[in-house]
Amino acid sequence: MYVYLDTNLFAEQAHFRDLDRIIHFFEDGKHQWVVESDEDVEAILESEWLNSQGDRVRPITAEFIERAFRDLVHTPINERKNRRTIHVNLNDNQHVISIKFALDYLNEPLYILVENEFSDKYFLDALFRCFRKKGKKIRKAFEHNWVQYYNAGGKTMINKIVEDRYVRQPLPERLFVFADSDKNTPENTPKDTQSIIDLCEKLGVNYHVLYKREIENYLPKEALLQIPEALHELTNTLFELEPVQQDFYDLEKGLGNAKNDLFDDITNQQRNILKLGYNQAGYDPKKELHQLFNHSCITQENLLKKCKHQDTPDELQQILAKITNLL
Repeated sequence: MYVYLDTNLFAEQAHFRDLDRIIHFFEDGKHQWVVESDEDVEAILESEWLNSQGDRVRPITAEFIERAFRDLVHTPINERKNRRTIHVNLNDNQHVISIKFALDYLNEPLYILVENEFSDKYFLDALFRCFRKKGKKIRKAFEHNWVQYYNAGGKTMINKIVEDRYVRQPLPERLFVFADSDKNTPENTPKDTQSIIDLCEKLGVNYHVLYKREIENYLPKEALLQIPEALHELTNTLFELEPVQQDFYDLEKGLGNAKNDLFDDITNQQRNILKLGYNQAGYDPKKELHQLFNHSCITQENLLKKCKHQDTPDELQQILAKITNLL
């Protein structure tokens, strides 16, 4: 996260200890110091705070300040525009937060709120792992516990947790909401999914609701062929369908007997094979399917291939960007 420190803070000795602690967040790489102008650099370099540091530390700190300014200047405009910036001053008001509040706020992790940590994390971890460049900052954040999963314990609990966590002033806890769409067709958004979208939009909470039905619908064929051979016919038949049909097929329960216009054009033979889903032949899809995201066959290339037909073929990159911009 970008952090701008008002230069007035560097003039009052009462804040020096707090400033030192905040600077450690920048040195560790958890947050990035925004030094916006030559005037800011000059004011900090000539400040009582810097002069109070020892002869050994002062030149190191001065170089760090100048480097923070250079780094910001060379940061692409789009990246700066998308990253959140908080302003820290002496006291809280409508536009800035106090240094006392900032210490606690900057020390907190970013929470990724998921329906079920024990399954959703397999999908997200696969993205962080397979997208080596775009997932780099997120991987580092997890290594340092700067980002953590928050288990909602079910989709119906997401809104309650968001509402509870977003009442704090002057800034709420840092949240990113992630959820399956649970859609049967591209157009059919269930009420509980829409309620999450509506609440996040209302409160300004960052979120991502998947385009496909569930995380398991992003599994490439190579992964689904890792399950018992008795179910390979189901996998091969599933991948005979159009990509959009694969997107909204219920892998656990299958087609069942309910009518879904999306599958009207499949053959009777395909329908009979796809009717039951993967919950057969001794296989437990609820416990096992999501674990396939941890298999070595999962790659950036085959994950992207599963999304190339979508209106948003860069959906997976969007998820990574949304999380990165909150760090």
